[in-house]
Amino acid sequence: MDRIMDIATTTATAMALARSIIIMAECGDMRMNESSYLLLQINDAAFPIGSFTHSFGLETYILNGQVTTTKDGERYVAQNLKSSFLYSDLLPGKLAWKLARAGDIDGLVRLERELRAYRPARETREAASKLGIRFARTAALLCEEDGLFARYVGAAGRDVSRPVSYGVFCADANIACMDALAHYLYAHASGMVTCCLKTVPLSQSEGQHILTAIRPVFRQVMEELESLNADDMMRSCPGLEARSMQHERLYSRMYIS
Repeated sequence: MDRIMDIATTTATAMALARSIIIMAECGDMRMNESSYLLLQINDAAFPIGSFTHSFGLETYILNGQVTTTKDGERYVAQNLKSSFLYSDLLPGKLAWKLARAGDIDGLVRLERELRAYRPARETREAASKLGIRFARTAALLCEEDGLFARYVGAAGRDVSRPVSYGVFCADANIACMDALAHYLYAHASGMVTCCLKTVPLSQSEGQHILTAIRPVFRQVMEELESLNADDMMRSCPGLEARSMQHERLYSRMYIS
């Protein structure tokens, strides 16, 4: 009788395990590792780098009457992600991640200097630097004092930019490159939508409509990013650069850039 009970218990346990495997296969393992939470933390709007104070030229489009509706906002955000942000932020972030994984500190310093030289608008150039320095200062608290990220910051000095420092940090934290950049992409898109909400202005519901409508753009941008290399960095976006320069002389404005 005891042997029969043992067999029954073992069978029941095996069946429960099988059901768990089936559920995990159908729904995915919902557990998140520490790296996943770290990605959420460094891309959160509450991460203290001051990104909410910059529109990167969007405010000029709004004040010029070129972005005045939900549809305008959707078109602007989608175009920005597929052009300017892809080549000036995501691609440098990808290149930085690869250089960091190779331990190439000199290469990272060269990348920073090239990236700074590629930005013609003063406000945009200064914004990238300020956000990079603040990101580096805060992210350093989450890293080893003598680790790769610390060595990169020490070598780059004031030439630290947001996309490169982000890529180096994620590489040092063993976060997969494309996962890191996908979070970065969404955080930037969300920030632009918030700018539209405050400046156009739009409602919260309209903001959610924009983020929902541009989901296919996220996939397009990430697929395009995989095929890009250093020769594609900072492809020209003259319209946005011109608006960024005009932003310096706006009579009244809410954003630094």
